[in-house]
Amino acid sequence: MDSEVHLPGNLVAFEDSSSEWKFLEMHTGNHLAAYYAPDQIERQRQFLDFFLLDKTSNGLDKAPQIQLLIRRGAKASYRTEISWPPEDTKYTPIYLTPGEKLSFVPYTPASSNDSITYAGLTGSAQFQTDAFEKDFEILGYPYLDLTVSTDAKDMDLFIYFYLLRADGHPVVFRGNHDEPAVSFLRSWFRLSHRTLSAQSTAHRPILDQRFPAPVEPNEPYRVQIPIPPTSMVFAKGTRLRVALRAGDEEATIPPMRHVGPDRFEGVFGGANRVRYGGTLVLPVVERGR
Repeated sequence: MDSEVHLPGNLVAFEDSSSEWKFLEMHTGNHLAAYYAPDQIERQRQFLDFFLLDKTSNGLDKAPQIQLLIRRGAKASYRTEISWPPEDTKYTPIYLTPGEKLSFVPYTPASSNDSITYAGLTGSAQFQTDAFEKDFEILGYPYLDLTVSTDAKDMDLFIYFYLLRADGHPVVFRGNHDEPAVSFLRSWFRLSHRTLSAQSTAHRPILDQRFPAPVEPNEPYRVQIPIPPTSMVFAKGTRLRVALRAGDEEATIPPMRHVGPDRFEGVFGGANRVRYGGTLVLPVVERGR
């Protein structure tokens, strides 16, 4: 459940490896248990025996190279894929609209003031879909394409994704430290670090992060915000909620909180604005159930 910490770098390492003999297998829970489960020990032994002891008839050459954990609510199961990211991904925009809705219908803002405003450091804006009419699966890298402004010196976005049950309550997941986690995906963005890397692609924004860019008060900036990779099957009748916050969600455990000395009123205090019509782009795949 700490997909924003280790997972992005691990996946980049897999993607950038030029070897034909590379394997990707996901796990959930804490950092240790998956490696010591009996079947996982055998999996590691098979790999090492094949390459170090030349036991090339042990079946590794026929083993699936990509095994992903596909989440359906709080439950997860393995599924073999043939590529990562999936080659058949359909990048699907959902629009942030008035009424705090996430809509599949495009929305054009009436003016530059057609936006939602909340307090820096303490406020938030939340958007959610209608109930899905059928199962809806995302697998891969989401991202946000927004126009934002602030009358403060800088602006932080704490981004949280929630799966809502049919009764409107969020599904509770098991966190990496065995704590209850109500968000299944998280990301962070600072406006002064909005510059994109030259490595960015059409559906894969990558932040440069080396040098801060100036932030002028009340100046609108169009930004692309990468979100860590994820998997989730939204069952019929459930909803997706996305929160754009000025700080950590209440359920954040102490080791993961952002309480550094750079987060103070003199820099981030003020009004943050997010213009309606921005998009959340989701990596949608269609798989048999």
